[in-house]
Amino acid sequence: MTRYDASSSTKGKVMKGRSKAGGRTGKAGRHKVAPPNRAAHRHTGAVSQADYARLTRERDEALEREKASAEVLRIISTSPGELKPIFQAMLENAVRICEAVFGNLHLRDADGFHMVAAHHDSPAYVAARLGDPLLRPPPDAPLGRLAITKEVVQVADIRTLPSRDPHSWPPG
Repeated sequence: MTRYDASSSTKGKVMKGRSKAGGRTGKAGRHKVAPPNRAAHRHTGAVSQADYARLTRERDEALEREKASAEVLRIISTSPGELKPIFQAMLENAVRICEAVFGNLHLRDADGFHMVAAHHDSPAYVAARLGDPLLRPPPDAPLGRLAITKEVVQVADIRTLPSRDPHSWPPG
C-alpha cells in the first residue's frame, strides 16, 4: 500500500503505508457482539390516536406556558419597579392555563397573607380582602396548609372543602 504525503518536505515522494494493527496480530480480549435484531425494534412511524392526542395536548400546554412566560417577561420589562401589573399578568395566565373560573394571588407575610391580585373573583370578596388585608387562614384551609407545609396545594373544587365558605376567611 502506498500513500502520498502532501507536506512540503516530502512533496511528490512515495511513502510506504504502515499497518493499522501496529504490529499486533489480533485483537485480544474483544468479542464480537451480534447486532441487535433490527426488525424486532424497528419503529413503524405509526402513532396511535391516544398517543397523538397526548402529544398534541402536551405541545399545546407547552406553547401556552411559553406564551404566558413571554407575556409576563414583557410586562416586567415595561413596568420597572411596579409589581402589581406583574402579579396580575401572572395570575391571569395561571387561571387561563389551569382553566380555572377565578384566581387569587397572595404574598406571605409573617402573620398571614396579603392578596396582591385577583382575577374573575367576586367583587364582594375582593373588597373584603382589601378592607381587611391580612388573611389568617385556618390550618385545614388550602392557604393554611401551604403555610404549614410550604408545598403547593391544589383544590379542584373549593366548594368540596368541609363546611368552609372560602370567602368568609378569616373565620369569625
